[in-house]
Amino acid sequence: MTTEDRNPRHPRSVRLTSNINDRLVSLCDHLGVTPNSYLVGVIGKAITLDEQAYVSTKNSSDMVKIASDMRDGIGNDAAEIMALMNEPDIQEFLLERKAKKAEKQKQLDLS
Repeated sequence: MTTEDRNPRHPRSVRLTSNINDRLVSLCDHLGVTPNSYLVGVIGKAITLDEQAYVSTKNSSDMVKIASDMRDGIGNDAAEIMALMNEPDIQEFLLERKAKKAEKQKQLDLS
């Protein structure tokens, strides 16, 4: 299997103004590359930069959604905790605990 078989080429056509074409040919002669290879390299660089910006933006949006989902989940958990706090057994426990803390503080104040 040749490299060409693994990486098929997809022809694209580009129409350049005479000025741009002359500058391209002159630059490519100076660099020692063909206009096609130069354009493929420049297009590859541009695609990479734009793709990185796109992926970064997409990842940021995904992270905002995840954070929002987590916040919503925490909000739901907090609501469940508050509901539990209103259960009579929990209320009794909290009152006893509060009384014990007050008693400890009273003993510390007396000593």
